[in-house]
Amino acid sequence: GTYCRQVFEGHTAGDTLIFTRISPDGEEGYPGTVSIEVRYTLTEENALEIEYTAATDADTVMNFTNHSYFNLNGDGKDILGHTLQLTSERYTEADAQTLPTGRILPVEGTPMDFRAGKQIGKDLLSDWEPLKMAQGYDHNYILNGDAGTLRKFAQSTGDKSGITLEAFTTQVAVQLYTGNYVDGDTAPFGKGGIRYPRYAGFCLETQHYPCSPNFPEFPSTVVHPGEEYREKTIYRFGNE
Repeated sequence: GTYCRQVFEGHTAGDTLIFTRISPDGEEGYPGTVSIEVRYTLTEENALEIEYTAATDADTVMNFTNHSYFNLNGDGKDILGHTLQLTSERYTEADAQTLPTGRILPVEGTPMDFRAGKQIGKDLLSDWEPLKMAQGYDHNYILNGDAGTLRKFAQSTGDKSGITLEAFTTQVAVQLYTGNYVDGDTAPFGKGGIRYPRYAGFCLETQHYPCSPNFPEFPSTVVHPGEEYREKTIYRFGNE
């Protein structure tokens, strides 16, 4: 089966949940036996910390992320009224399949600009080809600051609840996804089997750029034997 359906070994250590897995050499065509550990920790500061570590015995590529959906109102309705601020000046241009073209473009003067903060729905349905192709946001934003350094990159507030989300990462980029296709899912999901509507949640998927092996000018996702892959992302919740 596909990698996302593999079952990890799990155990707890204090406030941390630790998942581990050995990916055998050749799985999904990737070289190297890869040992992976993901640690989820709940803190007293109402934060969920996610730390990824991995190692390999052959040159391979790694780009792990988390695809959790957030709806800070918690009402199962859309997130178009949420405010969102992203510390990003540039994004990777994408084609109709949301795959990078290799071009890096400025957000300035476009609906992609979240630097000052705005409602997610303010420009989402605008007559602008990159958003029309994806039916919303499904784009890789290049984050300001030094990759490898834990830094704040996003803040969001639920317009009905006042609940806030602050996000921090060591990663170089984040995929903003606004649940453009969740209404097409055929399986019941959500509490009580609720079928969520389009735009019912948004994702902040911290990552390296998609398709990095195809574009040498993108930051490399290659990990060599003897190196440790290590990335960390924190989602911290509060109230206005």
